[in-house]
Amino acid sequence: MKIKGIDVSSHNGTIDFESVKNSGVEVVIIKATEGVDFVDDLLSQHYNGANGVIPHIGFYHFMSEKTDPSQQAEDFYNAIKGKNYDVKPCLDIEVNNYGRSASEITDRCLAFINRFRELSGQEVIIYTGGYFGRDNLDSRVKCYGGWIAHYGVDSPMETGFPLVGHQYTESGSLSGIDGNVDINNFYEGIFLGSSYSGDISGNNNSEESLVDKAREFVGSRCSELQQLLINKGYDCGGCGADGKFGQGTYNSLIQFQKDNGLVADGLAGEQTFNALYNNSNGDDWVRRLQQECNSQRFSNQIVDGIAGENTLNGCPTIRQGASGNITRLLQEKLNNLGYDTNGADGIFGTGTYNAVLNFQRDHQLGADGIVGENTWRELLEM
Repeated sequence: MKIKGIDVSSHNGTIDFESVKNSGVEVVIIKATEGVDFVDDLLSQHYNGANGVIPHIGFYHFMSEKTDPSQQAEDFYNAIKGKNYDVKPCLDIEVNNYGRSASEITDRCLAFINRFRELSGQEVIIYTGGYFGRDNLDSRVKCYGGWIAHYGVDSPMETGFPLVGHQYTESGSLSGIDGNVDINNFYEGIFLGSSYSGDISGNNNSEESLVDKAREFVGSRCSELQQLLINKGYDCGGCGADGKFGQGTYNSLIQFQKDNGLVADGLAGEQTFNALYNNSNGDDWVRRLQQECNSQRFSNQIVDGIAGENTLNGCPTIRQGASGNITRLLQEKLNNLGYDTNGADGIFGTGTYNAVLNFQRDHQLGADGIVGENTWRELLEM
């Protein structure tokens, strides 16, 4: 079923949303942010005007080529949190002025997507042009719903994305809006709660329970697990290392375990990861730290679980106020050593600060609460 919708930004000026609704519009997607430190001038005005009038509201972020994608995701999240919306948040990616490869552009998209998921627990959709989406984004991001711009046609060209929206004109005319406006046909996949990731849904059988159990067990290591399986030739359902543990990932994991003489339980524990890394030695915490430092581009090191100078050099300096998976790994290590951080929540707060101070004092380090080279060296037991 097609659902009529528009997308708007400050370029559309003040909008009479009652008139827009009377024109048959059921969905409005509002520009929230662009790049880093830029919030659309009319975000609040458009949201306040549409909220309670238009049945379905969403927001989009325009991806800048210049700035860090993870920081862009944080700014987008902060701009829309607390607002009412039932349309999946959207990442708008449509330019390549830096001449990046499809792999490089997709890496940036995935960094944004993964960070936004960490903050919100929500999946995104991708807005892009037909040819751009087909030629400049690779398969790793094409598990997400695609909102495709392709004008003057009844259906957009094939891009590899499952279609959730078609922007069919950028020069539409509607009562309540002065000048041209983008007009779209949207489909059910646009809404939060719908999935195109290959996850099983609406299927309450015992296999789903096993997948749910495996998903919970793997937790934040899902992307790492998927990439390792893909490297070994197991396709994870064809959606790439997207961090979404569904039936495809479960099936690949079970098959890998069977092929390698492991207990085929779908629970990727230390033995499974060791087999994936072809390394029964090494420390699992160090391995996860190496992997995370690589994924955040602090390093490009061999992930072997053996702490060395490359591992040390790849660990960023972190301090109170930091957040993310490296902070979570720090907290986990401190807790295991008996220094209570008040939970491993990935947020470097007062509890973590005090734990770091106590660790530093016990190891005759300068007690400043900042985890730098010397503190990492002690944590890595080098």
